[in-house]
Amino acid sequence: MMKNLIIIGQSIKYVFKHSKICLLCYFLSFIFEAVEPLIYVIFSKYIINNLYPELFFDKAFMFVLIMVSLQFFCSFLNGLFLKKIEEEAEKILYIQKKEMINNQEKIFYEKTENSTFFDDYYHADEYVNRGSNIHILNQIKTILSSIITIIGLIYLLKEVSIIAIAICIIIYFIKLKFINIKNKKVYDYSLKATNQMRKDNFFIWGFTNLKYAKENRLFNTFPYISKKLDEADKSSTKLWYKQLKIDLNYSIFPAIIDGLLIFIIYFSMVLSFKFKGLTIGDYSMLLAAFISFSQTINAIINAYSAISKENFYFDKYNEVIKLYENTNKANNIIIDKIETVEFKNVSYKYLNSEKYALNNINLKISTNDFKKISIVGKNGSGKSTFIKLLMKLYEPTAGDIYLNDINIKDIDNDIYYKLFSPVFQDYKIYNTTIKNNITFSLNESANDDLKKMELLDKVNSLSLKENTNISKEFDQKGIDFSLGERQKIAIARALHKDSLIMILDEPTASLSASSENKLYKMVAKENNKIIFFISHRLSSCRFTDKIIVFDNGNIKEIGSHEELINKNGIYNELFLAQAELYKKGGEEYE
Repeated sequence: MMKNLIIIGQSIKYVFKHSKICLLCYFLSFIFEAVEPLIYVIFSKYIINNLYPELFFDKAFMFVLIMVSLQFFCSFLNGLFLKKIEEEAEKILYIQKKEMINNQEKIFYEKTENSTFFDDYYHADEYVNRGSNIHILNQIKTILSSIITIIGLIYLLKEVSIIAIAICIIIYFIKLKFINIKNKKVYDYSLKATNQMRKDNFFIWGFTNLKYAKENRLFNTFPYISKKLDEADKSSTKLWYKQLKIDLNYSIFPAIIDGLLIFIIYFSMVLSFKFKGLTIGDYSMLLAAFISFSQTINAIINAYSAISKENFYFDKYNEVIKLYENTNKANNIIIDKIETVEFKNVSYKYLNSEKYALNNINLKISTNDFKKISIVGKNGSGKSTFIKLLMKLYEPTAGDIYLNDINIKDIDNDIYYKLFSPVFQDYKIYNTTIKNNITFSLNESANDDLKKMELLDKVNSLSLKENTNISKEFDQKGIDFSLGERQKIAIARALHKDSLIMILDEPTASLSASSENKLYKMVAKENNKIIFFISHRLSSCRFTDKIIVFDNGNIKEIGSHEELINKNGIYNELFLAQAELYKKGGEEYE
């Protein structure tokens, strides 16, 4: 009960914040919906009493006319209110969906690598997409209008049997309790099945995405996909049957209760007709009142049950919202210059892993000494983890990270993220224009950045120039860039942001040797920012001031290219192995 009151309160508060007129329309609508059933019940008595045993046609016709007029008036006005509610509901749903999308940036990145988070987010997203705030207000309106109707009906039915009415109400409360138990069991089962449902959806929609068209054809994945689709279908059907079984098992008792209530209603009416001398009109009115009473109570039960169902999704929604609220909102410390970056006793261990990805890292980088740093090491040595910790995408398991001697925990996340211009190894290209992919702005031009990446001439040869869509999925005039060109777009994006710290994670993996060389020479001229290179191509190390060598979660070597070659350690071993590969023709080209 308390949880239902909490979710009702939050829904009312949310709708009031974004549309006061919507809340007013709900209030007026529930009044008209409460009055409308009473009009029929009350007037049915007077109509029938003027038709039988004596016929007073004029009076009966007048009562019919009044009844129809009142019902039309209520129905017409209520229709206007419902139309306005529907209109405002669309706006509120849009606002909440937009909030959900905009707040994604506040979710700590580390959470997005946890399957449990995706399960919770799935239900939170469902809560929003269902328009739950409006749905809950609809149920509140039903409950409130039904309560007013019931008060009127009880007043009319007092002539029959207050005891019978009390018994009906008690039985209905038992039914409500039973339905709530059923809803909880259905939800608990669906919660356990969430991960499987997401997997099934992936095989149904993900694998058949046209983005996988080349692989699907050349690797003949269709038999595998077909098998997985069959498995997903069987899994979905199995889940549906299990939920149906739970639903049926808990539907028998409410059905028995409904039968018992019908018996009580008609038995009470028979006794009243026999012992209280009711007229046909009275009997007709009371029977209509009893039927309306039963339907109204059922409406309350269904509405309350629907709110209880929303409560389950509301819990998951709140858990995700708390992730937004718990994100760092510290002092507005402004960083306009990078002087030092320091890791103090920093260790990091991934969830459900016994091994540390980074072990007790102690490192201080002073920009007075060097600004261009290469991070090298074998796969799994800790390079990417180090960078993600630096960018505050991960939080250290132990230790602290400092920027200009300020703990990065004390720097507002939004301010901190503005310090970085990254080119990720798994960079993303969006199905929008070339300009928007680089600037994420409708007003800024990307021409300078395209020129730096030697793409401007090609872009200007297109009919829409920088406003050309990347991909032809939404626009036939779109362009499909090569992998190397796509990587240049990602680098242009980082150059455009022009932050104090640049992260280049495998920035030349799809570039030719000549394009790679030009990129490093261009970046070498950037003296006003710190640049971290993470690359398996050790040729980048010749353009950097310092090289940090990671191995098995530890920093093993630090120095310039010449210093580390002379040291004859891990770096020298990696460099010579790669040089030998290049001699044998192992260099990659576009």
